[in-house]
Amino acid sequence: MSDCAKGVPCKKWGRLSAAKKKTISAAKVAVTFTKSMAVWAASGMKVMSKADHAKRFATCCSCEHMVGHTCTRCDCLAYAKTKLATEKCPVGKW
Repeated sequence: MSDCAKGVPCKKWGRLSAAKKKTISAAKVAVTFTKSMAVWAASGMKVMSKADHAKRFATCCSCEHMVGHTCTRCDCLAYAKTKLATEKCPVGKW
C-alpha cells in the first residue's frame, strides 16, 4: 500500500512543471466539487463500500496525475471523490 493510501500526503510536486502546478486552483476545485455534489445528491447520495473505496483510492494514489491528494486531471480531492458512487475517474482507471 502506498503512503498516499495510508493517509500520508504524496510528495509528487517535484515532478510537475510550474505551469501545471498553477492549474490546480481553489476556484476550479470548488466548481468541480459543487457539480459533483449536485449529481451525487440527485442520485440519492449513494456511496461506495469500504472495500471498493479503498481500491479506488489506492488506484488514484499510484496514478501519475495525483499530486498530494488532488488529481491534476479533474482537480478533485481524490479521497472524497472515490467514495461517491456517481463519480468516475477522468482517465478511466476506475
